[in-house]
Amino acid sequence: IRVRVLYDSAGPSLKRWLDRFNDLVTFVFCVAMSYAAFVMFWDSAHNPFGEWSLERSGTSWNPPFPSLAKGMIMLALMIMTLQALLHLIQSLRARATPPSHDRGGAA
Repeated sequence: IRVRVLYDSAGPSLKRWLDRFNDLVTFVFCVAMSYAAFVMFWDSAHNPFGEWSLERSGTSWNPPFPSLAKGMIMLALMIMTLQALLHLIQSLRARATPPSHDRGGAA
């Protein structure tokens, strides 16, 4: 998420640092959310004695949808964390592009 007015007015070097900062903040946020989702899923998938027991909906049908939904949220956040990590690695490996010496098509 960028404020385009500031980003577009920045030079190439500052843009690289802004990209790195943005990717780092995104990665840290995703790690924190993944951890929170893991804790919620763990609590819903285990009883107080630590045994595997999925949380139930409490209706007459009583399906384990709450635990399954929390597991899917955790999985999605972990994939998002992996994507954020790959973006961070890519931005850390990015180098400055050399200045173009184009002379308007003259040979």
